[in-house]
Amino acid sequence: MKPLILSLSVVFTALVLFLFSSLAYSLPNGNETTVETLENGDVRYTHVTVVIEYGWTDPEKIRNVTALVKYQGHSPVAVVITRKDNSKEDVFIRSDIVVKILDHTGKLIKVVSEMPKAT
Repeated sequence: MKPLILSLSVVFTALVLFLFSSLAYSLPNGNETTVETLENGDVRYTHVTVVIEYGWTDPEKIRNVTALVKYQGHSPVAVVITRKDNSKEDVFIRSDIVVKILDHTGKLIKVVSEMPKAT
């Protein structure tokens, strides 16, 4: 009877360790991209890469930042980029500026550009 109880406790312990390890593996590790819509309608992207394409020069790529897309009505007006050292950069959306937001894997998740004017 004692060996049976001992073997059952070993199996139970192994099962519990397996479940906890799989749970820990599935939790975000802090480096994954998150998207949060704020009460005022702005959208915050964390752990992203931002590519700013200017109409007059080469694109600028900024890695591992937080990007806050600010909206006025339904149109984006600016992207506030916050670096790890808490320095901020405002990029105002115009016809010759396009901001691309990529997730932590490099996949494009958002393109922010000026909305076309109704004619």
